Amino acid sequence: MLDTVTLRVVFSLIALTLLTLFSLAIFRPTRAPYAGWWCLSLALFLLGNALYLTDDTSWQRLGNPLGNALLVAGGASIWSGARSLRGLRPAWWAVAAGPLLVGVASGLDHPATNRWSGGLFFIGAMAIYFGLTSREMWLLHRGPRTNAEDASGSLAGWMAGASAVISLFYVARWFVFAAAGQSSRAFSVWLGSQTSVVLTTVLLVVAGFTMSALSNEQRMGDLRSRATRDALTGLLNRGELLGQARALLERCGREGGTCVLIMADLDHFKDINDRHGHGVGDRALQSFADACASALGKHDIAGRIGGEEFALLLPDIEPIEAERVTQRISDRYRLTAAVDGVDATVSYGIAPLEVGLDLEILMDRADSALYRAKSEGRDRAIHHRG
Repeated sequence: MLDTVTLRVVFSLIALTLLTLFSLAIFRPTRAPYAGWWCLSLALFLLGNALYLTDDTSWQRLGNPLGNALLVAGGASIWSGARSLRGLRPAWWAVAAGPLLVGVASGLDHPATNRWSGGLFFIGAMAIYFGLTSREMWLLHRGPRTNAEDASGSLAGWMAGASAVISLFYVARWFVFAAAGQSSRAFSVWLGSQTSVVLTTVLLVVAGFTMSALSNEQRMGDLRSRATRDALTGLLNRGELLGQARALLERCGREGGTCVLIMADLDHFKDINDRHGHGVGDRALQSFADACASALGKHDIAGRIGGEEFALLLPDIEPIEAERVTQRISDRYRLTAAVDGVDATVSYGIAPLEVGLDLEILMDRADSALYRAKSEGRDRAIHHRG
């Protein structure tokens, strides 16, 4: 078996290679938080591992505590990166507490002569951070995904499993270290530095592939979102709305289901921009979009047609129920817009699907009803009259 020094050199070369590739291929073009955390963890593992090469030299007094602290900081960074993949931010105190505690404990435990200074704190902190990483990746793996994301989801599962193995390894190390000490055969042969370096190297390779796959999937997701979503409101853009609406109408016609189209227009929107500024106008559009998202069901479709005009397509619903939906949207919109001092109202045109109608005719009918709502005083929902 290779000696510990050789394994550390190999580990450093792998970490350096992954750091170079990941920083150039993933972090630099995306500036994504998870990519930044992953690059930071690789750099910390590289530096911390290199500092252990000062063992049995006059520099061990500094190299050992600092190496312990940097490796724990690397584990904390992996956990932080895993959280960022789920859109969460780690608490800075939780990231910094482990490395600081381990650094102080190692510095007080005779580091000049004790290679395992602060060993219990170091091993325990690594077990905790890798366990937390495993949890985050498992939650990511188990979270909702589309078919296109199944491959990256499986890789997240592999990362969760690899992190769990490392965490359990450190848990075993902690108990053996506490019970028998670092000089015991059980610890030095089965749970010592050589085994630790090998397992951590495997984790780096698995994590490298996992992070690359997840990075690619998230970038593809961003591109899909930009192509189908309105940048300001987050609702479907006009092209995607019309495409999904046609498909939904075809399904309703084929299955004989009901469907209602609602055209909505924010009242006096130009006055809002003129009196309060375009920033308030943008927030009004976003507030209305949020109100739509909160009021609509799983299979309903909502999108921004253009300017202050929106369209909503509701399957399996009757016109009178659709009117109640517009009331819920208006109530919520009025409350949120009032924060900016805006007296916000909306006019709606409602048109039900009938046999033989295509999307264009249905939109014309809803538009005609919307025009009547405007002409009759606004802040109301008008049904199409056949």
